[in-house]
Amino acid sequence: MFHSIRTKLVLSYALIVVLCLLLAGLGAIVLINRYQRDAILSRYRVTAGAITQQVQALMTLRFPVPQIASRVSGQITQLGLRALLIDKEGIVLADTSEERPFSGKTLPIPLEELTATPRSGVPFRHYRDEERQSWVLIVSPLQPPPEGAQAHSVVPSHVVVAIPERELAPAWRELLRPLFLAGLVALVLSVIVSVLLSRSITRPILAMTTASARMAEGDYEQVVRPEGQDEVARLADSFNRMAREVERSRQSQRDLIANVSHDLRTPLTSIQGFSQAMLEGAIHDQQGYQRAAQIIKDEAEGMGQLID
Repeated sequence: MFHSIRTKLVLSYALIVVLCLLLAGLGAIVLINRYQRDAILSRYRVTAGAITQQVQALMTLRFPVPQIASRVSGQITQLGLRALLIDKEGIVLADTSEERPFSGKTLPIPLEELTATPRSGVPFRHYRDEERQSWVLIVSPLQPPPEGAQAHSVVPSHVVVAIPERELAPAWRELLRPLFLAGLVALVLSVIVSVLLSRSITRPILAMTTASARMAEGDYEQVVRPEGQDEVARLADSFNRMAREVERSRQSQRDLIANVSHDLRTPLTSIQGFSQAMLEGAIHDQQGYQRAAQIIKDEAEGMGQLID
């Protein structure tokens, strides 16, 4: 089955289509995932800005850190996020999440770099906790409260909104099913088209193969109808010219054999006739023998010249 040129052509077309679909699908997934990720991060940056303004206002009103965290906890927990209040050393002063809180831990965030380097928008960092869960941290700086406005010695310097990494990934997965169905439909259509194309290519080749087999069996009157003007059509024209030349050569051989046999039959008849007359005693005198022998000699020389 796989030795057929039609099968090889169909498989080649199908393989090319599959590779193109895979590359196009992967490219679409990467681009869509990047777009959706940026869109989600932009939305969370807006949320982080609102939380930062709320924390800033509560600090101005002399709310202690635990109460500030409690005030913003309800709003941010409903979004599936968590807010962290950290000091200048990166130590977590408060965590709005009660499940495995980060309170007391030090986040590996280069706050000095974030503060010294001007950035467009709110910067974010990746973080993996002790439970091997990945987070995206949106870091927003806080303005120090007016002198005497803060009643407590512990003052947060940054608000960190922690987003689970899984919240940024699932959107592109919804595209897998429609992309797979679209690829399957495209593959089926490509196989149908490739079968039609391969048939148009291999039909004249199969016709030439059949005609060659018949010529090998002695049937030289073979004609293959060329289709189109491509290389296969030119091959069909060459095959037809070859078949005509073979038939012409075969006819020339038949004519030559007929002519030679006719030209040999006349002297051979004379030789047979006079030799039989000599054997049967139909010739009685010496002169007749000499004449018959001379005729046999002349006809034999003529046959020798004809054969040469």
